[in-house]
Amino acid sequence: MQSERPTHKLCIDPSTNAGYCLLVHDEDKPESERRTQRERLFYGSWDLTRDRDGNKCSRHGDYYLNLWDNVVKLLRKHDIFDSKDVEIILEAEAYGAARSEASARLSGGWIATVSMIAARRGFPLPRTVNTVSWRSFFIGVTQAPKCVTDGLEGPKKTEKARQWLKDQAVAACKARGFETIDDNAAEAIGILFWALNGGIIRQEKARAAKKAKTKAKRDQTKMNLQVAA
Repeated sequence: MQSERPTHKLCIDPSTNAGYCLLVHDEDKPESERRTQRERLFYGSWDLTRDRDGNKCSRHGDYYLNLWDNVVKLLRKHDIFDSKDVEIILEAEAYGAARSEASARLSGGWIATVSMIAARRGFPLPRTVNTVSWRSFFIGVTQAPKCVTDGLEGPKKTEKARQWLKDQAVAACKARGFETIDDNAAEAIGILFWALNGGIIRQEKARAAKKAKTKAKRDQTKMNLQVAA
């Protein structure tokens, strides 16, 4: 379950051009030193396809090293690298017919990388949230209207719908006073919005209910087997 202790929240929209949004908490500071939420909010995007010298990476494994480096740099920059109260939240990969095998491999790599960071630093286990959940909170829709993709088929239709949703995230940020460098940063802000507005609590309740239902089903199966014996 989610800890009652306040946590710094780092939300990531994982891709080769990853969006990030960090909210630093000030609850441990004297009241006179506490900043407003906007002053504690930092966001942008990382190009994970290039190394520290700006050269194009030749291996996918380098993307994960770059993600690791950028997360560490961000935490150090805001003096929370040594904190144990950092919760990392990633957008979960949407597996479907439109997703390639390469995309699925990359998704596994992002999750593995932040999980290793969390384990190394003693952070809580990283959390994932699907696009349907955070988009419904942040932009109020989870799919592009049919008129957006009229006359398109296959990958072109998928990409058009995907970009429409990303544009909505950018518009939602602007409406809230946030100017983002790109749609990846906007989506990371959307994930944070979900986390701060009851999304985590709802997710925990849903997981607990599912776990209880599975346990009840398993217990019933055991009872049936005992009776049959």
